Amino acid sequence: MQEELFSQLSEYVFGGLFVLLFLYVLYTTRRREERLMRHNEKLQEAFQETAETMKIMKSEMRQDLRAIRNTLNVHGRRKDDD
Repeated sequence: MQEELFSQLSEYVFGGLFVLLFLYVLYTTRRREERLMRHNEKLQEAFQETAETMKIMKSEMRQDLRAIRNTLNVHGRRKDDD
């Protein structure tokens, strides 16, 4: 009788521990997922800022290259004129 009672009690204890462990895993997984989503949002913002910066740099580089070409063309013509 005591063995049956102990057997049933141990099953309930392990069942309860399983439920607690399961709930703990769900809770920690949810927190991890929220952190991951925040991290992804920050990365997306950083990538957008980087893309905007690259566009600006590309435009500035084009302007600089045009200025260099114009300078070289002007100096090249002067040498040819001599």
